[in-house]
Amino acid sequence: MSEVRKSDVLVVGSGSVGNAAAYFLAKAGLSVNVLEKETVGNGSSTRNGGLNKMNFRGVPELSIAMYGVEDIWPMLQEDLQKEVGVDIEYETTGGYRCAATDEEMKKLKTFIPHAEKENMHLEFIDGMELRKRIPQFSEKVVGASYCAEEGRANPLKTTLGLYSAARDFGAKFYDNEKAIQIDLVKGAARRVVTEQGNVYEADHIIVAACYGSRELLNTVDIDIPFTHALCEVFVTEPVPIFMKEIVISSTGAYYGHQTAHGSLVFGAGSKFGPFSREGTYVEKRLTSQMIPSGAKGLMEVFPFLEKTKIIRSWSGWHDRTPDDTTCLEAIEEVPGLYIACGFSGHGFGIAAPVGKVLSEMVMGEPLGADISQLRFDRFLPMDPFTGADRVKY
Repeated sequence: MSEVRKSDVLVVGSGSVGNAAAYFLAKAGLSVNVLEKETVGNGSSTRNGGLNKMNFRGVPELSIAMYGVEDIWPMLQEDLQKEVGVDIEYETTGGYRCAATDEEMKKLKTFIPHAEKENMHLEFIDGMELRKRIPQFSEKVVGASYCAEEGRANPLKTTLGLYSAARDFGAKFYDNEKAIQIDLVKGAARRVVTEQGNVYEADHIIVAACYGSRELLNTVDIDIPFTHALCEVFVTEPVPIFMKEIVISSTGAYYGHQTAHGSLVFGAGSKFGPFSREGTYVEKRLTSQMIPSGAKGLMEVFPFLEKTKIIRSWSGWHDRTPDDTTCLEAIEEVPGLYIACGFSGHGFGIAAPVGKVLSEMVMGEPLGADISQLRFDRFLPMDPFTGADRVKY
């Protein structure tokens, strides 16, 4: 028998973003229901490198990323420990973007004006200076840019910590409830119907369902052209601590950090192509194609790890937009509807500030970050007659 459940806010998706939004809203006193098609945190929110990268992040995301570094992540680290006893292991460690060629170093320096605009602290060093700081770096790394604002957190503890705290503040979570339809009432988003036939009513509906967002938003004629991509990460056995900073290649081909207990968490994108679909490849573990590739990348950066064992691995699908940049906004054409999707494999680092901004939008508060360049209509075609205005159908 189907049910109708009502709340002030309905969140679709219980990954790190959806749980963060639920946490901030419930903490503010609003009633919140959260729908999840499987179980809480069963996607890439808990299967990623845990990095909060700032250096060479997409320019439209820099404002909200800095909001996270300055105001949200440190507060969340403290609050979740007090509220539910969860240490999300957030730390501003700084991070290196490594270059293998002089051309890559030149490219890294093109980010300087964007960093200066957001008051980020960048430093450019050659390979010799890099190896003075961290001797284990390979001679193949000719230089790096160092960003003081970069950091990391534990994705599993963060996602589940937000879930626990949101529940303590009254949010209700419904697992195995796949949302399939958004219904409009007098032109506004007011209801979501699930595969089980249950109906959830709310004045505000947040869609933060990763790659599942596109299909659901299509039911109200909103389309965001992201594709599926596989985020893959492996963990090594512990080795003596040699660095605290996060490390990313200038091209983004590899990324990782060393945990407090010595293991290396390292990852790379899959090479399955931009249009691979969910279910086409084995999920939630590295494939045989990617384990050797990822391990080779790690050894090229840190040769001394050649004999180090990989002890476990995981993967998760994410939603990659054509410009590798998030979509975050209150949809003007559909009042009551808010979107947070298209994170393109680097959403965990801004999950907490995105959740906070979503709560600010819902409650009509001033936004802590400039999200004006994150509108989904940037993907709409230009008007064929004027060549200027976006065409809205």
